[in-house]
Amino acid sequence: MQNPLVLVPGRPWSTIVLQATVIGLSVWLLALQSSPLWATVLLSLSLALLAVRLIALIAIPTTGPSSLTTGNPDPRLRRWEVLMAAAAGAAALLASASSGATNGIGTFPAAVAAAILLSEIAAPIGAALAVCGAAILLHCLGAGFAGASISQLVNTLFGLGIGIAAGLGWRQRAATARDRARAAERELALRDEARKRSLARDLHDVLAHSLGSLVVQLDAVALQIEAGRIEAAGERVAAARELAVEGLREARAAVHALREGNDEAPVPWPILRDRIGSIASAVGGDLEAVLPEGVELRAKTVSAASAMAIERAAQEGLANARKHGGGTTRLLLEPGTDTVRLRVENALAQGGHVTEIPGGGFGLRGLRERVLSLGPPAAMEAGEHAFDDESGLRLRRFVLSVTVPFLGAAA
Repeated sequence: MQNPLVLVPGRPWSTIVLQATVIGLSVWLLALQSSPLWATVLLSLSLALLAVRLIALIAIPTTGPSSLTTGNPDPRLRRWEVLMAAAAGAAALLASASSGATNGIGTFPAAVAAAILLSEIAAPIGAALAVCGAAILLHCLGAGFAGASISQLVNTLFGLGIGIAAGLGWRQRAATARDRARAAERELALRDEARKRSLARDLHDVLAHSLGSLVVQLDAVALQIEAGRIEAAGERVAAARELAVEGLREARAAVHALREGNDEAPVPWPILRDRIGSIASAVGGDLEAVLPEGVELRAKTVSAASAMAIERAAQEGLANARKHGGGTTRLLLEPGTDTVRLRVENALAQGGHVTEIPGGGFGLRGLRERVLSLGPPAAMEAGEHAFDDESGLRLRRFVLSVTVPFLGAAA
């Protein structure tokens, strides 16, 4: 499919027809009367410039939008626009100089050329207005030299003024179109950046969860083999394989959602509860999961994005517990009237064995971005909390809390 013909930004074909009409009418009127040779030559040169410019714009289509309507200008196209603006300016001056000696015929092409020049955003507005001022001065000098009456001068200046006003209006429309195009480009760039960040965040969450769980399962396999429990080791290997398959599925789903867009339906409470339960079951170990199941909760739903935030929070919290925890980890899904909160709590290791799983805080950072993108009342808290146990021993716990709204809840 060929690119559409782009003539001058912001102006329709009707303007092209107007230019051709003015050129033809001026040639016809000039042929009907006898004018001084110098005036005829000047006006003919002006009409020739307009005609060549018009033919060039029609016969040489550009390969894309104007260089000044985008944030990534094409230098060759910009030079072409500047050349076309210079031709319009020269035509305006030549036609203005001949207007008085041709009984006002030169006013028509002068007005059109001035309008074209002012509408060209490739031409600096100061330079374009200076050319228009010179055209007005040449109109006055030409009228005085030809002995034209005051009324004739006023009429020709009025016609030139109409062209100048039209050109300023065209320029404003072209500038508005340019600003909109640049704003659209910026918005597109921001969307692309957001999509890349979303993909990076999703892939990190998927890999941190699946690979972290694999590390735990493989450590357990090694312990089972050392203890001679081959059957139990085989079960752990099967569980590790399931984790790998699930991680691959989630990675593909993340890429698919980025490529095709995410228009998933709302997630009912029972499904959300089951998903969190599956995440907890895959981790296993010393984990206490509190997942309430009430009849009154079955009608509640959360958005797909909110459900994903809750799932990622569970995965991230359990992954952090494996890396830094010591003792029992608690996972709590706490539904309220308008919101649901997920909490993952784990005691920090006190010099005991901690499974080494590399990380750099990217998971919590990405999770916070995901939660905050949902808007209020969604919120996230993560940090250490100190407390005293029953024996008075001072302990430290890490708590990750994510809150998202139920659908239909007041913000």
